[in-house]
Amino acid sequence: MLPRSFTGRLPKDQLLEFCRKEDSKAKIRFDVDRGGNLYKYSLRIQWSNGQNNEWNMGNVACRSKIEAENYVATLALFELTDRPLYRTFPTFYRELWLELAEGKNSVEIKAKLAEEQERIRLLIDIVEEKKKENIVEEKSKVSDGEINQEQIDKEGESSIKQYNIVDKSSSEGEAMKKAFLNKQKNKTYLDMLEKRKQLPIYSHKDRFLEKLSRNQVVIVSGETGCGKSTQIPQFITEDMLMNGYGDRCNVICAQPRRISAISIAHRVSAEIGDLPRTIGTFKALVGYQIRLESRVSKGNILTFCTYGILLRRLESDELLKDVSHVIIDEVHERSLESDFLMIILKRIFERRSDLKVILMSATVEATKFSRYFDNCPIIEIPGRLFPVEVKFLEDVIEETDYMIEKEDEFARKVYKQVKDEGTVTITGRGQTSHTIRLQYEEDMDSTYTDSNISEEYIERYSKKTRLVLSRIDETCINFDLIVSLLNYICNNPEAKQKNDIPQDGAILIFLPGMAEIRRLNDQILSDNNFSDTSKFLVYPLHSAISSENQNMVFDIPPKGIRKIVLATNIAETGITIPDVTIVIDTGKVNQIRYNEKKKITNLQEMFISKANVKQRKGRAGRVREGICFHLFTRWKYDNEMHEYELPEILRLPLQELCLKIKICGLGNIEQVLNMALDVPSSQAINNAIITLQEVQALTIEEELTPLGIHLSHIPVDVHLGKMLLFGSIFKCLDPILTISAILNYKSPFLIPFGRESEADIVIKNKFKEGESDLLTMYKGYVLWRELYEKEVIKKGGGWRTVREFCEKNFLNLQTLLMIEDIKRQFLELLVNIGFVKIDESNKNYLSRYRFQKSRSLCIIPSDYNQNSNSYAIINATILAGLYPKIIYQDPSTNQYFTVMDSGNLTSSASGIMKVNPRNIFIHPSSITFKQASDLKGRKNQMNWFTYNTLIQTTKLYVRDVSKVEVVDLVLFGRDIEIKHEHKLLVIDKWIKLQCPGKTSSILKYLRYQLNKILKYKIDYPTKDLEKEQEDWLSLILEVIKCSSTKSL
Repeated sequence: MLPRSFTGRLPKDQLLEFCRKEDSKAKIRFDVDRGGNLYKYSLRIQWSNGQNNEWNMGNVACRSKIEAENYVATLALFELTDRPLYRTFPTFYRELWLELAEGKNSVEIKAKLAEEQERIRLLIDIVEEKKKENIVEEKSKVSDGEINQEQIDKEGESSIKQYNIVDKSSSEGEAMKKAFLNKQKNKTYLDMLEKRKQLPIYSHKDRFLEKLSRNQVVIVSGETGCGKSTQIPQFITEDMLMNGYGDRCNVICAQPRRISAISIAHRVSAEIGDLPRTIGTFKALVGYQIRLESRVSKGNILTFCTYGILLRRLESDELLKDVSHVIIDEVHERSLESDFLMIILKRIFERRSDLKVILMSATVEATKFSRYFDNCPIIEIPGRLFPVEVKFLEDVIEETDYMIEKEDEFARKVYKQVKDEGTVTITGRGQTSHTIRLQYEEDMDSTYTDSNISEEYIERYSKKTRLVLSRIDETCINFDLIVSLLNYICNNPEAKQKNDIPQDGAILIFLPGMAEIRRLNDQILSDNNFSDTSKFLVYPLHSAISSENQNMVFDIPPKGIRKIVLATNIAETGITIPDVTIVIDTGKVNQIRYNEKKKITNLQEMFISKANVKQRKGRAGRVREGICFHLFTRWKYDNEMHEYELPEILRLPLQELCLKIKICGLGNIEQVLNMALDVPSSQAINNAIITLQEVQALTIEEELTPLGIHLSHIPVDVHLGKMLLFGSIFKCLDPILTISAILNYKSPFLIPFGRESEADIVIKNKFKEGESDLLTMYKGYVLWRELYEKEVIKKGGGWRTVREFCEKNFLNLQTLLMIEDIKRQFLELLVNIGFVKIDESNKNYLSRYRFQKSRSLCIIPSDYNQNSNSYAIINATILAGLYPKIIYQDPSTNQYFTVMDSGNLTSSASGIMKVNPRNIFIHPSSITFKQASDLKGRKNQMNWFTYNTLIQTTKLYVRDVSKVEVVDLVLFGRDIEIKHEHKLLVIDKWIKLQCPGKTSSILKYLRYQLNKILKYKIDYPTKDLEKEQEDWLSLILEVIKCSSTKSL
């Protein structure tokens, strides 16, 4: 019952802790009753108020004392607390808790059922008597007739059956119905209702409600603009209210993004008749909840939230007991969270036949969802779209007369490659012959494998347009072209004369992410043609921007003012900007992808699918005929774009999903994932489990550890999540937040094509910090931040100075601003799970984000930055997160090796594990890279390095490298073994360190104390360390510092 490798807290430990908190004077006594080889325990708790509680094991016995003690402790905890403590128990005790819960529910249900049956019997008697009286009264009115008792009994039986079918409303439900009827008399409500009736979906209201009444799952598949996101939740809520069931109505509508949840909630609140500014209060029917912002009260019967919030609720409420309806919007996006929600809901159906689920999707793949839910009905809603004219990149170039030079930033990068055809013999006159080596240079395009567009696609365009097409880099976001196009649309007399370009309405520009939104925003506002706010308003639209700023995007500006909206794919389907008539589509999206060669997760800029192209185009035809400019060629659309996006479950690493499966108590990981709409490969599942075991988030039996519980609430790569937790504990939070943001996004350094050597000299001379790429990047960030704070924040200007500094030092300003944003998001996550405590003013800062040039920087509480100047502690924290990504330098050959990804471990007679290491190379771009000539003839000691990125090209390279100390390996490795006879310290069976026995024993004990401290902080993240723990942590950090005297 107790796995040997279990490292969590046992039920007995948790019981003792619980009692200590509840009553420090409580006395706890375990009494054993042994029979043969088996043990039975009884438990008695004597509270200080004189009350006593007792538990025993009944007919159950265990094989050992420990198992029996924990069995009876589980019984006690189940009765004493409602907290889901069982989630961290070993499997046997967790299952025992769930059995007890099921039994308790069964008893409660039976009791309620018996009470209800008694009430119903009384009502049936009343109905029977009343019916008989009515029948007798009618008897006298029947001219021919006598009605015998049999007829009376028969008709009475019929009425009883009718009563049992109809579920009567309660007095509370009737009161809510009356209140809602009063709301419907309001003029604002009636005006809104008229607008709602104009939406295509409104005519399908009755059909939807009829299908929902007969089926547990209904799919609503609707074109863009049909109104499904706002109307379906209202149809359900209104129907429940009007039938007197408002007190039983609890609708949850899950959205993929925060901005969608907020904007739709506000719209629905207004339409359903809530008073202005009452959303989320007891006066309103509608509320919403996102991370760090909850506007929900007891009176709300319709709640909008994000997928993540719904998943967090399922951790503690696995059956959604009080929920009547669940709506999952935008399921066609096939995110990990939406696919996982469908798995969970399908499992809930086994125990809750009364729960209604509505899946809302764009028109793609609706039948696939239907088959997944046993061929449930699909209601297809047509959109309300006007015709939209489509133009591609070649049309934009032709109409705007755009020109690009070969050396332009947005031109294709062409370089020369030497082709070697080997030796050839040339015979001349007189039969003389010469042998020569044939070599020649060939232009190579760095961005295209095949840049030739078929002639039929471009034959009708001018020579100038063809020249530009041959030069332009279609894989880049061409900001100059976008501004040229905007000028053509808004300020060109020739364009105004053309009837196909609307001269009013909003312009919606689709961009991949926040960095591109910022750059285009700056470029538009710096153009004199768009700087006049009485003519143009430029709004960014991104989930990271505060909700009050987002709302302005939906306002229709006064006549004569044109609105330009810069948005990510959030504007494709999740939200609707009502007055868009022109769309500019870059054809790009930022997607999280898992790179098999590098073995990391990162954000990549990708071309969208044809389905996304259709969605973006449709945004221009909501209010009138519109036009869409795609900034990619028709040839690319026809020949290279995929029909649909690949579901995230098939293209992302599954560690995060595996943690969610365990935190929700769903059982075996592979069995659960085999229930998915698209089942990932066994190899992908196995890789995820191994990674989680390496970072100690799962045990070897796939049990969730306390560390794993916290990592499940940090939606980043598990190595980065672990690094963030250690950064808060070791109080070096700013550098660790920054380094994690860099690894999650990209390096702040920008190396221009052709200037690699110059950039290398500047970076090494000005920013190099120790033998660490990560600390070098952090130093570049710190110097930028100091200048930014001085020039931009304090002086209120200084952008030119900051830009010049970045250009001179090969730093990317937009990347640095994005790193700052990601830091803030990571800090928010740590606050959310209790690892960082901040005051209310800083909480408000985290929950609000303003899109403006003079943004304040991410504020880190000083208590968590006490060790932010210690090179040694920062490097140790990096190792704690990235371990076991380790390489070593052989002192005899100066070559680098690792056993990661090779799996070559063998045992010898001495018991020491020997490895067949894999030769590896540090990438030439790394600060730690050394030329062979630099190492020739030198004999070094064995050096150890950690890395983040593994790349297989002609060689196996590592990037993002940092040198680490052997003390760090001892403290943060996993298994540790002392071989006294060999004076060796062996870590994880392959890292072998020469170390005297006494020193090894001291280090092992320090590691034991460190693990106790880490376990305490992971178990109780919001608590401060006790005095003894603080002393041990200070000692350990001093040992780490002494191993390296370097400071930042």
